[in-house]
Amino acid sequence: MDEWPNSQREQRVSFRERDESRVAWVNGDLIEWLLDEVGDSLCAMAVYQRNKLEFEYIRDDVRDRYSHGDFEAMAEEFGLDGALGDEHKERLYCAGELNFVVQGFDDGTFVRVPLTEYGGLFVALDRDAEVSLPEFAERLRSVQSIEFL
Repeated sequence: MDEWPNSQREQRVSFRERDESRVAWVNGDLIEWLLDEVGDSLCAMAVYQRNKLEFEYIRDDVRDRYSHGDFEAMAEEFGLDGALGDEHKERLYCAGELNFVVQGFDDGTFVRVPLTEYGGLFVALDRDAEVSLPEFAERLRSVQSIEFL
């Protein structure tokens, strides 16, 4: 795994307890709501703005699986998806505004909810989370606990 950077270069990834600069303000009730909804199945919750990813919650075992470079790549992916992909998909499919994206993997389910043109919410769940994904994503979308700075 690569080392966590100590330099003054621009940080694309931050963790709530490590970084004072913010891309968004998140009401703490959101984390509590997520934990009430999915319990121990909640792996991570982050907000993204362009190519910056800010983790508000991440389970220790999940954080240990990734290097800082992995998190940097995720931040870049969110930036590209939001800036290029969402608008393109809305035009391509002629089905209205993109409300959420769900990706299922062997060991997890990722839900991305765009909230602004370049920003949104990311939630990672264990694969066996007992939740109706469309309803869960719609409820995330309606949450008014995030203010982008």
